Amino acid sequence: MTGNTHSCPVILWGKTGTLPPLAVAAALALILVLVAGCGLEAPEAPQFDTQLYVPLEEETYTGEDMARNLEAIEGSGSEPGPLTIHISEEFDPLYIGDRLSLEVRGDSYRAELEYVEFDLPQLDPVTFDLGDLRPGAALPPGQEAVIDAFEFTSPNAELGPFDDFSAMTFAAGSLRLALTNRLPVPVGGSAPGEVIHVYLQNPSTCPPQTLASWEIAEEIAPGSSFDALYDLTNLTIGSQLSVWVSGWSAGSGGAAVLVTEEQGLDLDLALHAAAISSVTGNLPELSFETHSSVQLDDRFAVTHAVIARGVLAWELHNELPTPVHVSLQADHLRRGAQPLRVEAVLPASGSTDLEIDLAGAVIEGAENGTLDWTIAATSEASETPQTVSSGDAVAAVLETASVSFDSVSGVLDHVPVDIAPIEVTLEFPEGTEGIELTVAEAQILLRNRVGVSAVAMLEIWGEAGGDTVRVPFTAQVAPRSEAGPAETLVILNERNSAILDLLTLRSEQVTISGSLEVGDGTSEAQVSADDFLDGTISVIAPMKIVLETAHLEGDSFAIDIDEEIRERISENLLDLTVDAHVENHFPADVQVKLHFARTEGALFVNDDLIRDTDAIALAAVDLESGRVDSATTSRVLMEVASGDIKVFAEEKLYGAVEITLLGDGESPVEIWSTDFVTIKGVVSFSYRVE
Repeated sequence: MTGNTHSCPVILWGKTGTLPPLAVAAALALILVLVAGCGLEAPEAPQFDTQLYVPLEEETYTGEDMARNLEAIEGSGSEPGPLTIHISEEFDPLYIGDRLSLEVRGDSYRAELEYVEFDLPQLDPVTFDLGDLRPGAALPPGQEAVIDAFEFTSPNAELGPFDDFSAMTFAAGSLRLALTNRLPVPVGGSAPGEVIHVYLQNPSTCPPQTLASWEIAEEIAPGSSFDALYDLTNLTIGSQLSVWVSGWSAGSGGAAVLVTEEQGLDLDLALHAAAISSVTGNLPELSFETHSSVQLDDRFAVTHAVIARGVLAWELHNELPTPVHVSLQADHLRRGAQPLRVEAVLPASGSTDLEIDLAGAVIEGAENGTLDWTIAATSEASETPQTVSSGDAVAAVLETASVSFDSVSGVLDHVPVDIAPIEVTLEFPEGTEGIELTVAEAQILLRNRVGVSAVAMLEIWGEAGGDTVRVPFTAQVAPRSEAGPAETLVILNERNSAILDLLTLRSEQVTISGSLEVGDGTSEAQVSADDFLDGTISVIAPMKIVLETAHLEGDSFAIDIDEEIRERISENLLDLTVDAHVENHFPADVQVKLHFARTEGALFVNDDLIRDTDAIALAAVDLESGRVDSATTSRVLMEVASGDIKVFAEEKLYGAVEITLLGDGESPVEIWSTDFVTIKGVVSFSYRVE
């Protein structure tokens, strides 16, 4: 028997508001309650079709929701403004102390013999008697006689020999010549033919070589003496010396004078205050030293420093023919309480390499930028004759060296410090893969924990796809204070740098590298090995973007369905349609998707059912600013085919909403936290009652 078939519409109106994205869950749960308790009177006919309308609670998804659900996207509904991509990463410390080093400049130094220290020879006194001066005309002693005027020439008289040297040259000094007249007559005079000449000779040559001669241009009376000093500069003498004199005497003037055997001319030569420039002989110990300064880096004026690492490498050369004991002492370098001192023995006419490890040594009082050194040498005495001359030296050649510190106090004048490259990971949030940035800002916050100012000359760079972008920047960094580290903020944007190009690369890793110049050249400062700068790099990109897609995945919701309802849905539910109204206040088209899955973990991964809308038109946008003027509203119908209805016949079903913003890939838009999409409508079930 057949009867009339009619529908029994049921409409339940929900309240309006902004709630968590559980609209579908609430709707379906309400459907189940209604279906379970509809209380429909059975018609007279055996079966009929009816429709059940379940209103969807109004849901609003805002730009702020996007910021909450997308990592590193920021936005505030209470303070309207553009959504912002914000990535912030701490970077590793930029250590200054362990990279703070000064250069010790290489140079050559000589500790020279100024004069040769050697005992001066003692010259024997010489006497020429009257018979030597007047050979063949001698008068018998003990008698008085008249002595006529006469010229005289003495024989050669030996002054040596000298066993301890064979040659000696004088750089300076004087010879004291004393001539005493013990004759009964005067000798000498001022007239040319009367002058007395004294000749110093080397008798070992043939003929004897005259080494020096001196004149006495005055008369020496009987019983009187002549005494004078003569310059020895550049005079060279040997181990054998002789002397002779020549001159004139006026005689006794016709008077008889007594002649005795003791009468004569006494000649006394003595080397006086002589400086020896060269000697060949059995050499004694010779000691000499020099004071010199090792130049430090001009940018350091060190009052106190503890050295962590550093080696001074010296090449020592001995120009003397005997071994030499050498000591090097640094007046401004200390180990403990004592000045730093090292010693070495150099072979005769040989060389030695010497390294001084400075680790742990302390520099004190080097404000003038130098380290004062004393190089002292003592040669060994020779057992065989050797030749040594003034100017012979121990030569010290210092190689340029770098010295690093555990700590340093002083005035630093823009001392360069290279920093090790620091790698920073910048992860752009998921869901922004299709975003092309048109504005961006990087904020580099430097925290100086060092008590000295610095100039940071750094660059941020990254590479991707074979392209490299470098963004250099310079910042003046203040020293720390008692209150804590000094903070310096550097802001890079698309107007003052290539930071936008760097961020457009979307390199997964960027590198911070460069150097620092430490100190202002005037302020006293202290730096230790543990001192460092650190900081944060933040990327801030307001979402004024060229958009292809951006996604917002809503929270999941659960639908519990009892067994009776599942049976009715499986057997009697004919179709299911969502009639929705979507209000779009985003500056981009919007697509809405409903995701359903039998397990919560399968949502957005392995859904059992997805229903989506066509693109919903974007809001009206101001062409100049890219901002939304007003929202647009669209009606959409989403049908669930009969073959998919069985998904709703599960004991528990999970669902979620996905909102996708669709850009045109060309026009920049700006998304604000207050932009929104609102979804409201009803779910319509076509249901057969039997």
